[in-house]
Amino acid sequence: MMFFGLKPFPFEADAGRERTPLEKVNGIYHQLNYIGYYRDSKMSRERRFRASFSDMTHAGLATFCHLMISRDTDLVMKAAAAYEYLGLGTRILHYEAND
Repeated sequence: MMFFGLKPFPFEADAGRERTPLEKVNGIYHQLNYIGYYRDSKMSRERRFRASFSDMTHAGLATFCHLMISRDTDLVMKAAAAYEYLGLGTRILHYEAND
């Protein structure tokens, strides 16, 4: 749990507070991206960094919903791993665009 940042460190100001599902998903998403699990590409570019942060936020905010809809495979895979690990009921609809 410490690896994903799900439990606060004792030296944190709010160490006694349980993290929300949104915070937990964001922590897991960030770590999965960092270790290379469906890693977002070209993170050194500001535009891609912002896009990755937006995807992470999308995955976190979806914890308030029954369904997350996306066609981004990398986002879907990381979100699915986080939801499964945390035992969340948010379902994911992954669709592909018609070319």
